[in-house]
Amino acid sequence: MKRNDIAGLTGLRGVAAMLIVVHHLGLLVMPLRDTVLGPALEKCGLLGMSVFFVLSGFVIQYNYGNKVASGSRDIVDFIVARFARLYPLYFVFVVGNFAYTHHVLPSYTQFLPYNLLGIQSWLYRVQDGVNVTLSQEYGNNAWSISTELMLYLLFIPLALLVRFRSASLVRGLALLLIGVLGRVLLVHFAGSIGANMANVFGQTSIMPADQWLIYFSPYGRFFEFLAGVGLAEMWMAGPLAATVRRIMTVLGCAGVAYIAASFLDLTAFTAPHWFEGDHLHIGYAIAVPLATLAICLNGKVLCGNMAIWIGEISYSLYLIHGVMIPFFSGPDVAAGYALKGIMFISILIILATITHAYVEMPAKRFIIAKWRQRQVIAAEVA
Repeated sequence: MKRNDIAGLTGLRGVAAMLIVVHHLGLLVMPLRDTVLGPALEKCGLLGMSVFFVLSGFVIQYNYGNKVASGSRDIVDFIVARFARLYPLYFVFVVGNFAYTHHVLPSYTQFLPYNLLGIQSWLYRVQDGVNVTLSQEYGNNAWSISTELMLYLLFIPLALLVRFRSASLVRGLALLLIGVLGRVLLVHFAGSIGANMANVFGQTSIMPADQWLIYFSPYGRFFEFLAGVGLAEMWMAGPLAATVRRIMTVLGCAGVAYIAASFLDLTAFTAPHWFEGDHLHIGYAIAVPLATLAICLNGKVLCGNMAIWIGEISYSLYLIHGVMIPFFSGPDVAAGYALKGIMFISILIILATITHAYVEMPAKRFIIAKWRQRQVIAAEVA
């Protein structure tokens, strides 16, 4: 049986989605890249994706950890459930984007199979001067779904190895620390690893090999996912002792403070060794899990109806916003840009709500129902 949702995490998922929407809206639709807001808008995207992958690890462990660890039948159920949740809308998104992209850049046809299979981020590959991970123009945000699919596959051997039968605070803390430390080490060594990758496989100007490893690849994001798994394990182990809870709350507040300060860098002050380049990736690797735990412990943050609603439609919101960008791009006056921004957000929320209600969730229910029906028939035959 599925566990009760943690409302604050649903709201946080909505915040992550809106951070990415604001990132693309400000940099690709509105001319804010070279303004005082540019650095903060860049960080919106970095933070939003880090939050997504930490939350993903939390949710998967929270809902499926003990089931996947129990055996093959539950593993298949897990795969079907995640396929039903992600792939139907993803398929519509990829095909719809391709229909537009094909007329703009016909050479992208060769990359369609990677995107349909959801494997475009799994291997570092430069083909005809294009990195396969970003090969569908306005559908490029599909890379994160590809990465997510690989993380689901990696979770299966992790669950079998660790044996998530009953939650353990110590094990959860160990997984959290391994995830954070692994992410920090990967970012630290990504430059030298990326240089070797570029020498062997080449690279494109818009995506250096080390940035692919850190930002786009499932192997770089696995450690954030693992940190989320550790957080869920700690949460499921039971109420924390008062002293431990206070320590975690203080650390969580420190994480939130770091995140808030990162948005002021290059505007209110300059601190490159704290908030720029790889230092920022390392900072978020530590701050995001701590901030996520603090939200869980508080129990009231991001639990309002609006936050929960945006969180519920966040997957549709995230996929749809990319294909809307070309319809709002182009030069304009200041007032025109402001109107574009308001219209973009309003239309996006309406479309995401409709898509969530009439495409995303019905497709999920249909696939799950068919799978359960097949299981019943198989059991009767046996």
